[in-house]
Amino acid sequence: MLVFFLVALGASAVGAVCGIGGGVIIKPVLALLPLETVSAISFLSGCTVLSMSCYSVGKSLLAGEKRVSLNVGTPLAVGAAAGGLLGSQLFALVRQMSDNPNRVGAVQAACLAVITVGTLLYTLNKARIPTHRVRAKAACAVIGLALGIVVAVVMAVLGNLVVTPAWLGVPVDAVVAMIVPILIPFNLLKGILNSVLTLIVYKAISNLITPKKDQVKGL
Repeated sequence: MLVFFLVALGASAVGAVCGIGGGVIIKPVLALLPLETVSAISFLSGCTVLSMSCYSVGKSLLAGEKRVSLNVGTPLAVGAAAGGLLGSQLFALVRQMSDNPNRVGAVQAACLAVITVGTLLYTLNKARIPTHRVRAKAACAVIGLALGIVVAVVMAVLGNLVVTPAWLGVPVDAVVAMIVPILIPFNLLKGILNSVLTLIVYKAISNLITPKKDQVKGL
């Protein structure tokens, strides 16, 4: 019991500093300790996040603060709840299809650990990290395409973990084994080729569907 209390306390404190939910920290930490199953850890993590949320909301109400309007807060709350339920179901589906559910939980915990450490390091050092406002159209285009490639690769990997086992009957462990040698290089190359093609044809296609006064003169 003391271990769970200390982990929850530390995760909540670090989460408050980083501006992220304590559950993101609790799951990888408890996963490293052979105390509970992956399902139990997920439940404990959710309880901690719920407690933190109730405390924050209650404190704001008692103080008479109204930082977020209902028009903004309601869609955020509904979206967060729906996303949480969907993610939970997808994770449960992947675990059921895997020959080694503990490995799936370990991969999830490792991803959360990387995100947590990265967020913490950025939060502690953001004052020393130089920032730049990019205004050049060419630079904005390249940055946007690069971010698009990263997101596309991540979503392709996650999609294969769900779609390939469900529709083709391939074991999840086999899909995991293909991530580094096949899925990431293939989707990375595809994203780069699509981006290069976009840069080549963007100006011509854009000018075909844009009024003459608003046409692009160059990247």
